[in-house]
Amino acid sequence: MNEIITWSPGVSLEEIEKQVILKAFRFYRGNKTATSNALGCSIRTLDNKLEKYKNDGNEQSKRDAELHERRQHFFDRQKGPSRDEEGRAVLPSAATGVRVESDQKATQESPVSVPERKEIQSVLPEQAPVGGSRRTSKAV
Repeated sequence: MNEIITWSPGVSLEEIEKQVILKAFRFYRGNKTATSNALGCSIRTLDNKLEKYKNDGNEQSKRDAELHERRQHFFDRQKGPSRDEEGRAVLPSAATGVRVESDQKATQESPVSVPERKEIQSVLPEQAPVGGSRRTSKAV
């Protein structure tokens, strides 16, 4: 049993205990009796701890799978909407089977009007730059 258990600040006693139990369990090749004798605990205690570590691993696997799914969904959204045969954007729909499409012609045909400003603004003397002349500017 020449594996080294390392400790660093921030590592809890519970985590070190977990490392010791799992390494001893591997050393004794899954033999619970030999492992419990070597660690000085009952087989029932060893069983409970191994079950807890197994459940913790399953929960971690579920969290990892959910995280992977969320990341994949994010990356899919970043790619933009998929296109149909005619080049129109097809947005993902709910499980109802409804397909939502955007019409590119509609956005091109409705320009936004911008009102033209014809008034002249002047700069007051106290706002004029130092050493400069008084300027007037037209608003666009």
